[in-house]
Amino acid sequence: MLTVQWQLQQIAEARGFNMHSLAIEAKLSYNTVRPIWLNTARRADLDTLARLVSTLKVEPGELFKVVESEAEHA
Repeated sequence: MLTVQWQLQQIAEARGFNMHSLAIEAKLSYNTVRPIWLNTARRADLDTLARLVSTLKVEPGELFKVVESEAEHA
């Protein structure tokens, strides 16, 4: 089974951001950024995605990674 994971933390840290500084720069609440950063968010609206890609200067697809889940290997 394939799953999708957020790559926000890796991308943001490579550009010198932490959760707090990214939230400020992207004009998003810390409570919006935190679950995406920690890869626990299951939904994000298009405005949030637009703010993140604009701030990080990436394409939207770069915020995600498709991985094979461990359950498939069992």
